[in-house]
Amino acid sequence: MKAALLLLSISSVGAWIAPASTFHRPSTTLYGSIAPKDFKTGLTIQIDGQPTKIVEFQHVKQARGAASTKTKFKNLITGNTLQKTVQASETFDPAQIDRSDAQHTYRENNNWFFMDSETFDEKMVSDSIVDDREDWIMEGMNVQLVEFEGKVREGGLDEYQSGSAI
Repeated sequence: MKAALLLLSISSVGAWIAPASTFHRPSTTLYGSIAPKDFKTGLTIQIDGQPTKIVEFQHVKQARGAASTKTKFKNLITGNTLQKTVQASETFDPAQIDRSDAQHTYRENNNWFFMDSETFDEKMVSDSIVDDREDWIMEGMNVQLVEFEGKVREGGLDEYQSGSAI
């Protein structure tokens, strides 16, 4: 009885605050579709069945028209960039990518070799993925690898080293 009165008096005053875990909302990727209002730089979605990373975007609201989003995408398989205006009603599926921390071990011919920090497996990455950033990666450096369908498609330096992608 005392606990009920205490709870009643606290709720009537407004002093009771729900725990932070009550307000946790899962990301939109759990629900299966991503709308342009949920776009973030670096988000990876599927366009025509291929993983595509959002490089930059800008929301545009016209006076009488519907809102749209001008977006620049980068295809992670081909490396091509695409600029497209996306309507607010369009939705996209999230790309099923795996991110893993790895350490650069060595380079041989046109291939770079990384060791997965959790499984200690060796992963080979071609020069075309590393592209023109080879001067920034040194042996022993930690990177984050992005895999799609079992193949490394992209990688990024750890944030404390640099914010740019390899």
